[in-house]
Amino acid sequence: MKRFLSIVLTLVLVLTMAPAMALTAHAATTGGACGDNLTWTYNNSTCTLTIFGIGPMWTFGNGWGEHKMPWGTTIKKWYLETA
Repeated sequence: MKRFLSIVLTLVLVLTMAPAMALTAHAATTGGACGDNLTWTYNNSTCTLTIFGIGPMWTFGNGWGEHKMPWGTTIKKWYLETA
């Protein structure tokens, strides 16, 4: 009986962790707003920054100020796309 209970509890733990592991795999891309009409996405695995929209972009510092760049400083490719 103890062995059966142990196996059932192990399966429950594995099945409850499966959705969290799947979400972690998709966390390579982040994004947010970078202007009143602009949004950005950054793919950590390819170091690609894409900015979508039209209009002025908010001012970001080099990481020392209050508004550091939310996408980091390692950018290998970047794209600007309009709506």
